[in-house]
Amino acid sequence: MDKSTCTPCGGEVAVATNAKNRVVFRPRIEILSQPEGELLRVELPGITRERLDVQVEGDQLVVRGSVANEPEGRSYLLREYGSGDFERRFKIGEDLDTANISAELAEGVLALRLPKKSEAKPRKIEIRSC
Repeated sequence: MDKSTCTPCGGEVAVATNAKNRVVFRPRIEILSQPEGELLRVELPGITRERLDVQVEGDQLVVRGSVANEPEGRSYLLREYGSGDFERRFKIGEDLDTANISAELAEGVLALRLPKKSEAKPRKIEIRSC
């Protein structure tokens, strides 16, 4: 595995079950590799910033939150949006700079930027004439 990769811990399914065989909400994610680092996007329709918690714990990035349940009495024909408490963990690669991770929530998507450490970024070497 590339040491600069951010990888999910505990599987990659969007819906899981707990020990009591109840459905547990697991937001969908995508991780993009970019020259300057990694971009992790977490799909969280209806969540607010106040209901999110993002932390670095050791070599893991932890995203926790709570998506509010819809009011009772609604009659859905189809419902694919999840709700409830969730936690997603991602192993942070050695070449990523945990001190400079940034997060932005917009239009139901949490975007986390994990930049590469300075020494890990590609750089052009200037060739001089003697």
